[in-house]
Amino acid sequence: MIEYLVSPWVERFEALLRAVSESLVICSPFIGRGPCERIASAVRGSGRREVSVFVLTDLSRDTMLSGATDVGGLIELTDALPCTEIRFLPNVHAKAYIADETLAVVTSGNLTDSGLLTNLEYGLCLSGREAVRRVRTDILQYGSLGSRIDASELRVFQGIIAELKDMRVEAERSLRTRLREQFDRKLLEADEAILRARAEGLSPHAAFADTILYLLRKGPRTTRSLYAEIQKIHPDLCDDSVKLVIRGEPWSQVKWHHRVRHAQLFLERQGRIRREGDKWQLAA
Repeated sequence: MIEYLVSPWVERFEALLRAVSESLVICSPFIGRGPCERIASAVRGSGRREVSVFVLTDLSRDTMLSGATDVGGLIELTDALPCTEIRFLPNVHAKAYIADETLAVVTSGNLTDSGLLTNLEYGLCLSGREAVRRVRTDILQYGSLGSRIDASELRVFQGIIAELKDMRVEAERSLRTRLREQFDRKLLEADEAILRARAEGLSPHAAFADTILYLLRKGPRTTRSLYAEIQKIHPDLCDDSVKLVIRGEPWSQVKWHHRVRHAQLFLERQGRIRREGDKWQLAA
């Protein structure tokens, strides 16, 4: 069954929250404090604090600094609902909200007050189990490409963004080069802190091995095409200009293609992928 959603669609979102019995899956680039409070209130009010909440979003510096995503709201959500998992994927653009395998909303609307209440959005609500299961599976596959961000890292982000906002105000008020240089340095520090958290949230081979499997499910790929598609999915991990130290070891993106090659060999040794001619494919 399909229901067509026009704005405002907040009532449908609240109905979806009431339908949750075991799990809620959220995919939205921008997430505001108001909707986070709605989720926490709905789940706690139902007495089902053990409900698992999976959130896939974009925690890039500009997204948080602009206020498009309220990291404080995500912190409150994780505090209120301990079974919440936050995943960070920089170029995620899908907006989907899934209750168990019962309801799924696929829409243009972000999980913000404006997305729910004032913007002119459009979407579909699906209630057929097969369709809902397909949406849920696809979103969780996107999520597997992202980095898990815990509450302590969210608090680090919150502190960095608060400091940046204060510095930006001073820099914009002043024509002095020194203040602007300080602000630019702080922006770079913020990017490095966010990238460090994202890299540390990846298990061995996860950044590229999981992405290779994801791409090969769509069909065979040459190594060159794999490199190109992986760079589009993980632009921050494939940025040649940034060098970090992760877990005491250099994380040099200039060698990211070597990491892809190692991930290919790792999966090949496991018998999960194989190469025929010049193309890689999933093993039968």
